[in-house]
Amino acid sequence: MRYVKSQKGNVFLLAILVLVIGSVISLTLIGMSINGTARNEHREDLTQAKKNAESGIEHLTASMQKKLKENLPAPGINTSSSLANFKKDFIDNLELHRCPPENKIHIEKPEKNYIHNEDGNTHYSTCINYDENEINQLLNQNHFYVPITIQSIGYADGEEKTITAKAKFGATYKNYPSFLDFAVATHPGTNGNGDSDKRSENLILNGGIQIKGNVFTNGNIVLSNRGYVPVPESDYKDNPWKLSTYPEISGVLYNNSDKSLFKMNQFEVGNSCKRPEAATNILAILSGALGTVLDSVINVLGYILLGTFDAPSKYLTYYDLEYYNYDNQLSNCFTKLPISDISSYLLKKDNLKLQKTGLELEPVQIAGANSFIEHGKQNIKSIVENNGTTFTNAISFYAKGKKEGNYKIENASILINNSTYKGTYYIRTPEKLDFPAVYTSSTSYLTDLLNNLVSSLNLGNLLKELGIKDLLSLLTGSNKQNKGLEGQFYIEHAANQDKLLTELLKKLELLSSGKPDEKRLLDFLINNRGLIPQGKAFNLDPGLMDNSNFTLNGVYFMKGDVKIYDTNITGDAILFVDGSVEILRSKLNHKNNHKLLIFATGDIIYKFDSQTDRDMINDNKPVEVNAYLYSNRTVEFHGTLKNIHVKGGIAGNQVILTGIRGEVNKKLIGLPYLWDLKNTTNENASPRLIVEHDPDLWKTFKELTNQYSSMPDYYEFFLEPLKITSRK
Repeated sequence: MRYVKSQKGNVFLLAILVLVIGSVISLTLIGMSINGTARNEHREDLTQAKKNAESGIEHLTASMQKKLKENLPAPGINTSSSLANFKKDFIDNLELHRCPPENKIHIEKPEKNYIHNEDGNTHYSTCINYDENEINQLLNQNHFYVPITIQSIGYADGEEKTITAKAKFGATYKNYPSFLDFAVATHPGTNGNGDSDKRSENLILNGGIQIKGNVFTNGNIVLSNRGYVPVPESDYKDNPWKLSTYPEISGVLYNNSDKSLFKMNQFEVGNSCKRPEAATNILAILSGALGTVLDSVINVLGYILLGTFDAPSKYLTYYDLEYYNYDNQLSNCFTKLPISDISSYLLKKDNLKLQKTGLELEPVQIAGANSFIEHGKQNIKSIVENNGTTFTNAISFYAKGKKEGNYKIENASILINNSTYKGTYYIRTPEKLDFPAVYTSSTSYLTDLLNNLVSSLNLGNLLKELGIKDLLSLLTGSNKQNKGLEGQFYIEHAANQDKLLTELLKKLELLSSGKPDEKRLLDFLINNRGLIPQGKAFNLDPGLMDNSNFTLNGVYFMKGDVKIYDTNITGDAILFVDGSVEILRSKLNHKNNHKLLIFATGDIIYKFDSQTDRDMINDNKPVEVNAYLYSNRTVEFHGTLKNIHVKGGIAGNQVILTGIRGEVNKKLIGLPYLWDLKNTTNENASPRLIVEHDPDLWKTFKELTNQYSSMPDYYEFFLEPLKITSRK
């Protein structure tokens, strides 16, 4: 008997088992998927929360920096309240963004000092913490770049992420002009009235000069491989631009990339390379080519200001470079290039580093309201009036041997002839007479004295005051002692230059009483005071027979021009000059490694081989100029016929440096001079103009500020980026 077996039950059970297992696997996969999605969403929320926390830091940084920039004071004199006000504003800025005492952010009730996003949906809350005692100690030491801790919480769909970052916030403080940090620098410039100068801040570098140190300019740079060699009279028929090397700069060049490099292509004037109108007028003045009454007046001014010489009408001069409008005037004289191309032309290009900067160095407030000279004047005046002696006759002052103390000398000049005068001095000349306030030349002093004062002084009293011995000493220059000044001095040439100019032109019959053209010219000259000599406040010139050695220590506030001729100065001093400075055949020596610092509103020209200097001295040994020379207008140096080594620095609205390399020898004594120039294109030959930065200039400025009570405190602030030093 056969049994039939059925498999249907087994198949059913197997199907049920497969279904159960599949369901379990499916549910597991679904669960895993759901969990994965949740985890992904969680991760995304945390990532977004972190991004929001970072956004909070960015927002806080921008807010604090904006507030700091608004409160940052302009460079200038530190009055009793200015620095204190900034400290208060600085602390208020910190407090505005400070976390509450419980150091906890309430998202539902955000505190006013938290930074929130601007759309109203709070995705982050950010604030700062800091050590209040530490901040106060730093601010009391004038350290304004301070440590803070940023706490930022970012939110995203219930998730939050906290970032804690250590940072530095604030500004760099300096108690000296930043120009002292550079070998060469330019600035926007102001004229004598404090208005912005029309000329842009150009740096003109011609020929084989060398700059050792950092350079700052936000203006155009003019460059050539030729040095301007001023040669007088007949030799002007030749091209004064002598072939040399390109300049050499060893340091960092800080510049504004918006400006340009102008490489000189042509040196000969023509249809494709035209002379600027202002330069044409100046050269006409110098050459004496103008003939009308109007032009004759200009010629008189030209002679007073610049002397006379035969200008090379066929070729460009450095006057053309000074007055050329580089931003708007296009010609074939120059090729316009990006400043970054300068490395392609400079000698030893690997010594230069280029760095862009948005920083602008503001002009030093030398004269005018709240300036160095105004503060110095008032401080010195207060000292001599409260604890000093007043003189109204300089001859009496000289004859009585007053050398040390506090003195107010009104309506007179003094002669520093036989000793070093120490103390606090307030010196002011008569308003109606035009001669320097301070002399070092007895011959010049007596000449001006007799020319100006015989009519107003009793000559018998003058002789009585002086005595025969002193008079002979003045006349013969027999006193050969070293002489100098030491202390704090206010020196003013008080003559009204507008009136003196009018009288001069009338005496020369170049100005009548009512012609409109002449009146318009006079008004123009008076309104453009840079064209009118201020009158000398300080005439540092030994004359024909006096000792040329002179010591100059202390701080000096001068209203009027300064003349330094044929003098061997040893100086540890600061001069603030409301006028121009001319230096001719003089050596400026340091004292205890301190340099002479000169800040002038007018031009500073070192005239060893200027076109107007007939007595050119030939010497291949470098003349050291241990000084820092700052001008609100132009600083001009020529290292061609003379060999000059500036150990300090140079700054101006425009800086003109030109030179060659090698040796220069005179071939013929007398006029015309003929010069033998050797190795001018040799890259290994020595430059005849070197400007070498002294990094300790600021120490001289600070030490003299602290030493003399008439020196006001000075400050500058530079906004620093808010720098994150660490985060977690």
